[in-house]
Amino acid sequence: MDKNVLHKISYGLYILTTTEDNKPFGCIINTVFQVTASPAKIAISLSKDNFTYEKLSKTGVFGVTILAESVDPSVFAAFGYKSGREEDKFASFEISKGTQTGVPLLPKYGLGTMECKVVSQQDAGSHTVFIADVLDATLSDKDADEITYKYYHQVMKGKAPKNAPTYQEESDTDVATDDVVHECLACGWEYSQNKGDGTETAPPGTAFDDLPDDWTCPVCGSPKSAFQKKE
Repeated sequence: MDKNVLHKISYGLYILTTTEDNKPFGCIINTVFQVTASPAKIAISLSKDNFTYEKLSKTGVFGVTILAESVDPSVFAAFGYKSGREEDKFASFEISKGTQTGVPLLPKYGLGTMECKVVSQQDAGSHTVFIADVLDATLSDKDADEITYKYYHQVMKGKAPKNAPTYQEESDTDVATDDVVHECLACGWEYSQNKGDGTETAPPGTAFDDLPDDWTCPVCGSPKSAFQKKE
């Protein structure tokens, strides 16, 4: 089976949020789609390994913040590659509470938000598909372009977290034998000495050690100290 065909399916990127005991929980997901128009229902797919999954399974309500292409990389660092079991992902972000459910929403960091209540769910092995009624929806930036998974991969050079339903093990066969590669331990993005990072600061041929001390990962914003040389 050619799994590359699966990469042709379109996805967006979203922050899924819920709350328990007035504490916010959330993570980035890439599977949100509308299933009916009247009443409006959407479906999401969420890994059972995510801490947010545990909370959503208890509360039955969630919020969705639709991310835009202009999203700050710090959003990916916090909600895409860290666990709420270990730290407060929301500490550095401005959040609001949904009027229908009280779930945390992050309208400042996206182009629109939704509040939803789960009406059914389907076990899909590693993930669960939740179908929910949309209780409220707000468009916060009508002129912004929603970020797609294709844009995230091809423009931002981001990688899928292992809990994403679209995750596939990547091979190193396309890495030149004379290249020196450093990997971001936070998000998995790789800095290639042969390619640089696509900016004037790090044109092709720039060694990792020669990058400025304040250089950060272009995907998640992690510092140089978060990178490790790949052998």
